[in-house]
Amino acid sequence: QTVLPALLAATEPSTLRLEGGTHNPAAPPFDFLARAYLPILRKLGPTVTATLERPGFFPAGGGKFHVDVRPAPMKPLSLLERGRVLRRDAKAVVAMIPFDVAKREMETAGALLKWRPDELRVEELKRTTGPGNALVVEVE
Repeated sequence: QTVLPALLAATEPSTLRLEGGTHNPAAPPFDFLARAYLPILRKLGPTVTATLERPGFFPAGGGKFHVDVRPAPMKPLSLLERGRVLRRDAKAVVAMIPFDVAKREMETAGALLKWRPDELRVEELKRTTGPGNALVVEVE
């Protein structure tokens, strides 16, 4: 996020290749970047995409992703009113820890959110360098 303003003001496209933690308790996870932050930037004009190659959980890290930035003139954006809800999705993911952890997280999240079962998912990630888990909740 810190280098994007400079890259958005550039005259040529850029590609960032990043390695480290993609899911870290002290920073926004990759999912936030790709599915919340970048879509808002795209509404401003530039084309910015992020692709996750491998997740990396704190403290082991080892995650890999790349970001492609195509600058464009910035357009105004107004976010004064909340739109209607189009989609809801909650996902509990685990890597190198018991799958039951994800199930319990999702049972708790489902009970608190009062969402339908088809809006709740659990997933086991295989391509990681260390153990970890994350709970990702999206409302579009």
